[in-house]
Amino acid sequence: MARSIRFALLLAVPVIAWLALSACSSLEQVSAAEFERALERGDQAETVHAYSPIGVTAQRAYIEHWSLLPILGERTSVLWTPVAGLRPEVLAKLRASR
Repeated sequence: MARSIRFALLLAVPVIAWLALSACSSLEQVSAAEFERALERGDQAETVHAYSPIGVTAQRAYIEHWSLLPILGERTSVLWTPVAGLRPEVLAKLRASR
């Protein structure tokens, strides 16, 4: 009996750690083209992904990406790219979203 409890705990710890880590937030640099595609997807209604502009600094632009994955659960990440690579109309859209 005690052996089976130890075995169950041995299996449970890595599974719990994996689930906790998979739901963490992250900061990810992407190319300007990928950033612009994500910003365009933010205007579309999706059920498992959502993109929303966060804002612009002097050197970087930021978008929040939220996703709901069937096994992993909810995940939030922030995508960023250097401002220098973005088209002027994209920058204007980001600045207007503040």
